[in-house]
Amino acid sequence: MKENKTQGKLGTGLEHRDIGQTGALKNSASQTARPRFKIKFTDYAIEKFTSSFMVGDRIKLRAYTSFDITKTSVLKGLTLCQYKKSMKKYFLLRYWFNKRACKITIGQFIPGKFGIKQCEDKVYEIAREHQDDKGIWIKNPLDTIRLKETRIERAVIDDSLKLTINEVIVRLCKANFPRAKREGRLTASSIQMKCKDLIGHNWRTRHLIFIDDNKGNGKVHFKANYSKRTTKPEDWDDLFKKFPAGHGINKDKRDNPKGERSVYDSNMGKYVIDELNPGLVRKYIEKKHRSFGTKKNILDTFKTLWAFAIDEKLFGDKIPTNPTKQISFKRPEESRSPGSVSSELSGSVLSTTRSQSSTSGSNMITIYDPVRDSRALIRQGQRMLS
Repeated sequence: MKENKTQGKLGTGLEHRDIGQTGALKNSASQTARPRFKIKFTDYAIEKFTSSFMVGDRIKLRAYTSFDITKTSVLKGLTLCQYKKSMKKYFLLRYWFNKRACKITIGQFIPGKFGIKQCEDKVYEIAREHQDDKGIWIKNPLDTIRLKETRIERAVIDDSLKLTINEVIVRLCKANFPRAKREGRLTASSIQMKCKDLIGHNWRTRHLIFIDDNKGNGKVHFKANYSKRTTKPEDWDDLFKKFPAGHGINKDKRDNPKGERSVYDSNMGKYVIDELNPGLVRKYIEKKHRSFGTKKNILDTFKTLWAFAIDEKLFGDKIPTNPTKQISFKRPEESRSPGSVSSELSGSVLSTTRSQSSTSGSNMITIYDPVRDSRALIRQGQRMLS
């Protein structure tokens, strides 16, 4: 009876025979594989750690070392990459996306500036935007980075090209008003006329001197304005700093009887130059009752500004249509400007004098004083207008 009761019980004694083969085969990789070394995810451990770049007889250019992180953490796949030449250390995130192994650089390890806290924040931000609730990558962070860089480059290009008219005027002034069709600069008289339309009718032009060199190229020099007690500007930047847009407008009735404003001081200067069209230009020129000559001069000024923008490549890839080509003004039958009246009067006086001298048959030569005659003709023309 006792023997039957003890047959179903386990023996408590040790077995002394050899244990047979269990688990892996004799030449399997599990018998020869060593446990991989992992770094603790602390700033101190990372700072003190130095990678081993030797693999057998070969030296690697960079070495990867995993962190001691649980597989369920968001930081799964985070490794440390160290370069042999510079010995710099970088946080690298490895992940699988669409059955492909990918990696992304999180940042360089810099003690005190970029450590585990900054790395965690960046990895959590990436995971929140590119993983679902189960931690599966649904978007590739590399595609997001490339898209962001492309957008930044496009934004920089747009900002550097879409300049306002005022910004183009400043660049034109700094370039000393180059010619449009050949090398060199405009003459001093032409520069003076362009400055009147672009930045004139303002006390800033009282600081400018226009001089031609030996080759006929004009150049602008600066001077002090003693009547307004303003010092001599150092350069164009200093001039526009003293007189920004809308400030320093000359309201003297003797100098500016019609209350004109330059392009720089008007709302026209706030437009982006790419937005210019024939309607805007014509509306600006015909906004006030201007003479034919004044309209023509302002239109020529816009042509100079547009040609400069094209030469300096300030537009985008697609250059807009020149808004000045479709604008023209009809010359009036009778001009009311004192200058044109005086020129007509001078022509009539000169023709009368020539006819008188020819009919008299004498050898007398008539000498004219141009200053005296021009002043007299201007006064006569003003009396006719009044």
